[in-house]
Amino acid sequence: MSILESLAQGARETALPATVSIKSEVLLCTEMLRWLPRKRAAMRGQWRGAPVLVKLMPNTFSGRRNAAREITGHRLLSAAQINTPGLILFARADDKSIVLLFEFVPAARRLGGVWRSEIHRRVFIAERMITILARLHAVGARHTDCHLDNFLMHDGVIVAVDCGAIRSMRNTRYGSWQRNNLALFFAFFAPAQQEILFVALAAHYSQAANDAKLPRAITTVAKHRRDKNLDKCFRECTDFATHKSWHMIAVWRRASSSADLSAFIANPQSWIAPETSRVETTMNGQSVTIQRSNNPRRLWREAHANLHSDSATKPVAFLANRWGLFQSPGYLVYCHKR
Repeated sequence: MSILESLAQGARETALPATVSIKSEVLLCTEMLRWLPRKRAAMRGQWRGAPVLVKLMPNTFSGRRNAAREITGHRLLSAAQINTPGLILFARADDKSIVLLFEFVPAARRLGGVWRSEIHRRVFIAERMITILARLHAVGARHTDCHLDNFLMHDGVIVAVDCGAIRSMRNTRYGSWQRNNLALFFAFFAPAQQEILFVALAAHYSQAANDAKLPRAITTVAKHRRDKNLDKCFRECTDFATHKSWHMIAVWRRASSSADLSAFIANPQSWIAPETSRVETTMNGQSVTIQRSNNPRRLWREAHANLHSDSATKPVAFLANRWGLFQSPGYLVYCHKR
């Protein structure tokens, strides 16, 4: 099955490297960055001898809509004078799937990782991000998924990479949609970190800084997103895989799937002794901690509630023994953020 067939038919994964034919030319896809079955895929690739960012969409109504959003978002980012990779190609593959190729940003880092690991850069990041949102709002555009991991840092420059999340709005006069868009951004940060953002807001977005309704909007949006995301971490989806039976429930991050993790889920007692509450070990070459818990489900939920905070750990999996609806003690697996 080709990569385009896998995407269109909803396969959970596909083999790489893979090729895509575009008008007798060959696009080589080498590294998966994101895979959303039946929706879109983002990959690193090679086109005409140069590295590119590849975005594929199936030839469906949602695929055509997503492609149109990418094009519109790229235009709005350019109009707002926000750094974003150049659009190299917008075309149809031989099977009519939609292909977008962007300039690949080499040696770039996710902005969220920079925020967590380089505290001395937080003021700079806050100022630049508030400026980016102010510029977007000035041209009548909002970012529907404006968290730091949708931006890159390259040579000290912040680059927006998620064009599909940009939406055009009807007016540029400051009001509810700008307030809610800022609240969405603020909601990804812990209250102590938000103080840095408010200082940047006062310096770079005076209209929003004088908005007395903004703090309440942040609280409302933060609760909504937290509840939505916490529900997601217990079900089968793009980010999480599950195994549920009458006697056991296990949930793990798809990105952490490995033979070692599967072996742990199949037989956790072989990884942690009965009298031990916590053990440091290695899974798939990564250092992890396995913690025995009377309520691993609660720890899993709390870990995801703090995922975008200064917490140094990242949840990998949880496993709980159960008898029908009644759960018994189990295990939480977590690693340290890089």
